[in-house]
Amino acid sequence: MLGRSIIREKALSQKGILIIEKEEKTKNDRTWCFWENVGFDDHDIVSKKWNLGLYVSKQFQKTINFRLEGYSYKMIRSEDFYQKFKAELLDHPNVRWLTSQVTQIKEKSTSVEVSTPKKVYSSELVFSSIVNHTYLDNLKKHPFLLQHFVGWYVKTEKACFDDQKMTFMDFSINQKGHTRFMYVLPINRKKALIEYTLFSKEWLPDKQYAKGIEQYLAKVNSGPYQVLEIEKNAIPMTTFPFHKNNGKRLIHIGVAGGWAKPSTGFTFYRTLKLSKMIVESLKFGKPLPQKPYHNRFLFYDKMLLKVLEKQNDKGHIIFDELFQKNNPLIILKFLSGDTTLIQELKILASFRFKTKVLFLRALWNESLSIFTFGQPQ
Repeated sequence: MLGRSIIREKALSQKGILIIEKEEKTKNDRTWCFWENVGFDDHDIVSKKWNLGLYVSKQFQKTINFRLEGYSYKMIRSEDFYQKFKAELLDHPNVRWLTSQVTQIKEKSTSVEVSTPKKVYSSELVFSSIVNHTYLDNLKKHPFLLQHFVGWYVKTEKACFDDQKMTFMDFSINQKGHTRFMYVLPINRKKALIEYTLFSKEWLPDKQYAKGIEQYLAKVNSGPYQVLEIEKNAIPMTTFPFHKNNGKRLIHIGVAGGWAKPSTGFTFYRTLKLSKMIVESLKFGKPLPQKPYHNRFLFYDKMLLKVLEKQNDKGHIIFDELFQKNNPLIILKFLSGDTTLIQELKILASFRFKTKVLFLRALWNESLSIFTFGQPQ
């Protein structure tokens, strides 16, 4: 995405670009979804979009239908994305694509060295999407969960899906002490991507994800079905300041740069916005953007993750109250970091007293940790 944005900017189109990927990027290895009203003009690779959505509450035992007024919820299969963007990049005379493993990245005073098994490359500026897991092993002050899921593309015998609506979260399933929900993207009446998703610290055995999806298909009365593809992935949910690992010439992007929204894991929409901001900075010689989100949104996310770290089964309660007591479109904007302070205060005020206590307790514990951090015990 960033490389494509750079070559499309006339002022930067003469820059030499080397893209190093450890794989060829030809298969459908993931699905990206995002909601937006403007900004993404590559409509030919949007495999499906929805203007209607639903949220299924466990606590209130109801289904909340909503319309994405002026917005669309869009789905992109990575296979289509790779095919179009890679072709456009390779058609540019100043772009080179290298399939190789990166073994080391070292920033120097006037350049950055990128090592591969066969050669060391040097550049004035490097953007890296490689997550350094040693950072995640030393979180300490920052909460950390995984959003992990297994998704099945299924084709059913019966027309059991409403292909005009996407299911953002269905919490009607058994929580089993964790935050668990179904995420359903219907392609047509007989085909859908169904994901069994958790917010927790550890993966489940594969058979538990499969059982969850099988139970959901039985619930919607799918009849016999065929599993066309399987996706499996995990996204770190943390407010760890990845941007502090950036240098003057080495910038981390994507999940490695903290671009994934800590409370939801959504990354694609922020990648769109930050890619444009980076191009503008390069064009006019301005400092590159560092923080992907405003401090107050990181604070909200940190309090949520603090609650879920201690009481992971409370996730459905928090999301139920968000969608039950507020306009769902405002909630989606809030989860994207696009609301105003006044809107956010109204959202926070809408929680029940018991739920507010969860956040106040997390805030108190956070204050204590700040006060005692680095002090002798």
